[in-house]
Amino acid sequence: MRRARRLSFAMLLAVAVVSMSCGGSDNKGATPTTTATTDTAAPGATDAISTTTTAKVDPKLCPAKALDSAKGPVAIDFWHSMTAANEDALKKLTDKYNAGQTKVKVTLKYQGTYDESLQKYVAGVRGGELPQVIQTEETAMQTMIDSKSIVPIGACVAADNYDLSDFSPALIGQYSAASVLQTMPFQLSNPVLYYNKKAFRAAGLDPEKPPTTLNEILEASRKIAATGKAKGAADKGFALEIQAWYPEQFISKAGEAIVNNDNGRTARATAAKLDSKIFTDTLQWIVTMNKEGLLLNAGRNPSGQSHFLAVANGDVAMTFGTSAALGTIYQFISQFPNVEIGVAPLPGPTGLGVTVGGGSLYMTTKASDEQKAAVWDFMKFLNTPENQAFWHVSTGYIPTRLSASKSADVQKLWAERPGFKVAYDQLASSKPPVGGGGPLIGDYLGFRAALEASLESVVADGDVAKAQSKAQADATKAITDYNKRIGA
Repeated sequence: MRRARRLSFAMLLAVAVVSMSCGGSDNKGATPTTTATTDTAAPGATDAISTTTTAKVDPKLCPAKALDSAKGPVAIDFWHSMTAANEDALKKLTDKYNAGQTKVKVTLKYQGTYDESLQKYVAGVRGGELPQVIQTEETAMQTMIDSKSIVPIGACVAADNYDLSDFSPALIGQYSAASVLQTMPFQLSNPVLYYNKKAFRAAGLDPEKPPTTLNEILEASRKIAATGKAKGAADKGFALEIQAWYPEQFISKAGEAIVNNDNGRTARATAAKLDSKIFTDTLQWIVTMNKEGLLLNAGRNPSGQSHFLAVANGDVAMTFGTSAALGTIYQFISQFPNVEIGVAPLPGPTGLGVTVGGGSLYMTTKASDEQKAAVWDFMKFLNTPENQAFWHVSTGYIPTRLSASKSADVQKLWAERPGFKVAYDQLASSKPPVGGGGPLIGDYLGFRAALEASLESVVADGDVAKAQSKAQADATKAITDYNKRIGA
């Protein structure tokens, strides 16, 4: 089923690229072919973390001042994928924006998961419904560029003389390609270790010294499982969510790339790099944990809840998860009196550190000049230090603005719930990844499906060599097939 969906998605994009290239755009001054090319050469680490966009970009692509002459409220649709506490916070911000001015009316439209939303968007590029602004995760960047349906945000920065110096440098590197900021940062996260401090105490472990490596997770799991749930620890040590994000982060933390050409940033990615020793070690760790009965397989976990519930119910004492889940976790944690949540940096290799996760906002060419100006105004509103402080406190997403960390509300939250500060500090202490930003991969869905299949494979039969070899071959095939389909 997943393979069929990936094939359909890639074919949709191929048709969309041809359509957009031939048909151009209905909007004056916003020719899609100037927004990106099929090759996405990007700067190295030094240039990539600059807080300015140095490449030439036509400011006319973003008529930032067109709102001044608009007659009546300009309506824009915002496709998003937020749920639970995150959706509540987004609604509050949008309501605040709509109530605070009369020139723009933003309508939120939930589109399902990030993957579902992206597939709807690519289908819409062929001639269907498209929003004026869409929220996607960081892995969608190459696909959005290849769709030739976006306005590079660097054009808005240039047109409005917008100051980026207060933005986290890691964000500018992540969301730039060919030295141009392509998309507006918004929901920033990274993976962390969640653990139950009460279970640690019961097992004789120091809850203030959580594991920092995969081997330390193994050692802690042995003590936790030996103590058991009945004595206040847990049945197993760790819940594994079958998600590609985690091994990707381990590879990045070790200072390596997951695809060639510097993570697809000095030239388009053409092959996977999953034949590394760090990935071998990761798969072997899973095998060892599983053989010793210390691992609970939470599966691909489409709800995003199974691994957290395993901790809450005392089945395990640890799991990996996104920092963006913090707001929701704290909403419900009081229902589980045997749990005291601990949050720690993602264990793993030492080297460069984690890459930017979460997502961003794209302005689409399916907009009038007034709508583009309205989208830009809304994007700026969402990224004010005040609103980023609210967003962080409400959700757990890391503020995009450095000055937001000085907010009284943020400082109070960090003092009361230090777990909210962990992801912020983790990203701040990370060095730029290979290529200066996270990977740029066309069929990222296909790449991740291959990687996730390898995790499932080693859990099932423990054969690391077979799983790793197949992951390398299948991930490379997903990349090359995609590139051929779009003519890159």
